[in-house]
Amino acid sequence: LTLELSIIEKKNTLDYFLVYWELIRNYKLSGNIIGPARGCFLPNSKVKMSDDTLRPIQSINVEDCVYDAFGSIKRVINTLEYDIDEEIVKLTFDNGKEIFCTLEHEILTHNRNWVKANELTENDFIREIFNSTTKLKSKEIFNYKGNVYDLTIEGSHSYNIEEISVHNSAAGSLLS
Repeated sequence: LTLELSIIEKKNTLDYFLVYWELIRNYKLSGNIIGPARGCFLPNSKVKMSDDTLRPIQSINVEDCVYDAFGSIKRVINTLEYDIDEEIVKLTFDNGKEIFCTLEHEILTHNRNWVKANELTENDFIREIFNSTTKLKSKEIFNYKGNVYDLTIEGSHSYNIEEISVHNSAAGSLLS
């Protein structure tokens, strides 16, 4: 910490960090969530486990094993739960499967790579586990208040909800 503080002082950036701290403090006091950006799924969203079963996301534990988006077996290294009051999206696919998630959760497509759920179109080829494909049939946005869940997966940082390949959160940004 001493080294970091000396660098901040030497680079004459103390004012920047104070202003930044004030912005973050006020943002948090306004009831906003601070932390890694997140994309999450509603309770009872089914995760494809390494034993080929589907389990509700809220029942997944650290050290459980799941299939990642590319068909490899990977370990769950963290489970996340948030209480939200925000818009979510219901995605219905032509194979009859449905996903309920936050707008920014990323879904793997064959034609555009990772795409935020609210930006998917009927022209996207949605990747399912083991490289099969489905298409988006409909998208409905509505408000949801309650718990949502996400997982952190080792390696590829991906898993499958209803056998649709998804990214684990949009980690990396400070403000969600």
